[in-house]
Amino acid sequence: MSTWSGAASMPLRSAAGVFSAADNRLKEIDTLVGEIQMDFRSLHTPNCVFNGEEIEDDDDVVDPEYLEIMTLAGQIRCGVRELQTALDRKRIYDSSYGDEDRSMEETQGQACWFPSASQLELVIHSLDAQLRHCLLCLAMFPADELIKKKMLIHYWIGEGIVQSVTAGKDCFTDLLSRGLIQPACQRQHCSKVHYCKIPPIVSNFLVKTAHRMGFYQFDGEGKPMEDFDSERSRRACLWERQIGGRGDDVNELYGPSSCKDLLTLYNFNRQYVNMDKTWLSKQAEMSTLQLGQWKPSWRHRIEIVSPETLEAATMCESLKYLSLRGISLIEYIPDSIGNLQNLVVMDLSACHNLEKLSDSIGSLRKLQFLDVSECYLLDEMPEGIGSLEELQVLKGFLVGGATSKSNPCRLADLASLPKLRKLSISTGRRALVVQEDELNKLQGCTALESLTITWGAAAAAQGPKRQLISGVEGSIKGTSMGSELLLPPRLEKLDLRRTPMENLMHLLHPGNAENLKRLYIRGGKLKSFGDVEGWNVETLRVRFLKVLECDWERLRASFGKLRFLEMRECPNLTSWECDGEGVWREDDDNGTTHVGCFDK
Repeated sequence: MSTWSGAASMPLRSAAGVFSAADNRLKEIDTLVGEIQMDFRSLHTPNCVFNGEEIEDDDDVVDPEYLEIMTLAGQIRCGVRELQTALDRKRIYDSSYGDEDRSMEETQGQACWFPSASQLELVIHSLDAQLRHCLLCLAMFPADELIKKKMLIHYWIGEGIVQSVTAGKDCFTDLLSRGLIQPACQRQHCSKVHYCKIPPIVSNFLVKTAHRMGFYQFDGEGKPMEDFDSERSRRACLWERQIGGRGDDVNELYGPSSCKDLLTLYNFNRQYVNMDKTWLSKQAEMSTLQLGQWKPSWRHRIEIVSPETLEAATMCESLKYLSLRGISLIEYIPDSIGNLQNLVVMDLSACHNLEKLSDSIGSLRKLQFLDVSECYLLDEMPEGIGSLEELQVLKGFLVGGATSKSNPCRLADLASLPKLRKLSISTGRRALVVQEDELNKLQGCTALESLTITWGAAAAAQGPKRQLISGVEGSIKGTSMGSELLLPPRLEKLDLRRTPMENLMHLLHPGNAENLKRLYIRGGKLKSFGDVEGWNVETLRVRFLKVLECDWERLRASFGKLRFLEMRECPNLTSWECDGEGVWREDDDNGTTHVGCFDK
């Protein structure tokens, strides 16, 4: 077996041969580690029971005893796929840097080719002002840290670099194609890059450049500074000095005489946030305020020590981006939120204590993105959401109202939003008063391309004999069993979670879903797809469906245009011709290759 120490004595081989051998070895590693994962996943014993029924609703269902093993295995496979992507894009640096004068760094025992610092400087200075600004925003993120594309684009919107998500995606793709960021955590069913990371040499160069230009101020360890020279930089980060204890971290930050006229304040990892309310309320030019979590996953919660901090934040009338994601103890959004007339992105996801949204949200006329998913104590949506004509993405919308006397925003109201393209809806935590056939009001959302429907656990447990929307006793109306869901005309992706129907035909029919290309079904009581043929679905993912039965021949007849299939934790689907990971691709049958989720 060859080693790095002996690499110098090895005979020279052609580049094509080396890349081909590497690709084959990576495929073998990926397969072997995948088999290890499957072995340990088979040791799982479900322990989540609702009303006497086991309910599994997690992507990675594994006993805690084996969690570390599964996590490390997943990281290995992720690394393998990233390396495969790097091989496929082996000329990524050639187009920007040329083939000469490359430097080699040893990173964690692996040899990796990177451009030299002088080449990086030439490339960065050759970028146009917009792309250079996008890149400098990355300076505060550590090398190899997982960064979500959506979060990054929202940051750019807050900075005013891009005016829309589409423009942000173009900049992200440009940075990716130049090798200044690298793809991370690639998904088998999707060719799009949803996560990225910054190569170490690029990160080091960005820190020096951003510090020299006054974009951010960094300390000797390369971390953005809280105490910085406000005459040089108008951006600051909150850092946790010692996670786990309050100590000095509850002291009020940024008094009236410090850090005036900030543009951006970003909470990198501070757990307890306490701001000087007078100072914060006077930040008239601040456009980006990230107080919540930015990482895709986190190990500690964030708390705003004083509720007055949120009130003060709503006085920053230039805000375009406000994120409170994952902050505990926020019980309500104040009426003063309506002051933020320039707000484009508001992320309230995973605020687990949030019980009420202000009706003044309807005043946010420029709002394009609103996320209230995982806010489990919310009962209904404020009526004003139906007035947000610029809204493009709405996540966590609750169907119905808490009482018969309330007047919440309904699905029918969303039909008046001309730009709404992505929507996720849920039945919430308790009994909801729902209008007759409310789900079918979605047909009026003519711009909608992606829809996620999550039934509450109670609805899923009660099954199809109960109403489609609601899940508790009472005079609650919903779509009748015989009524099929009428999909919006442009809908391409449908994600169904905890569905109470036993037959897919009780909800969907291929004749009403001609443009549907991606169908995901996760959890619930589904037993059959029905015997109808003619589905145009190209990507099908089914997970945690314990009672679903469908043989391979029936599946192929019903879904004749299928190109990618993923099956997980569906014990009755043993005839499906999937690999050890529960994946089947069209090229497995006819030799053709199709990658990803086939998005346009």
